[in-house]
Amino acid sequence: MSFNRLNYHFSIGEHNDNKVILVHFGYDFRLKEELKAKFPSARWSVTKQCWVLPDVNAIRREVGMVLKRSRGRRLWGRFIR
Repeated sequence: MSFNRLNYHFSIGEHNDNKVILVHFGYDFRLKEELKAKFPSARWSVTKQCWVLPDVNAIRREVGMVLKRSRGRRLWGRFIR
């Protein structure tokens, strides 16, 4: 079993008032198991009818999404954390 992000469609959304990454793919037991093995935090959403992942940069990086910007304050053109 080897996770291949090209087998899935990832998008940003909200679930229970939290920012999440929505994961869509045609039902395939192998793909479901690969997703759960790669991301133990993956949960099925009955209301969204798709898998959801926490919207964090580590996961965004793994699935090839644009990273969120730092929330630090700007000082002389640099972010201070």
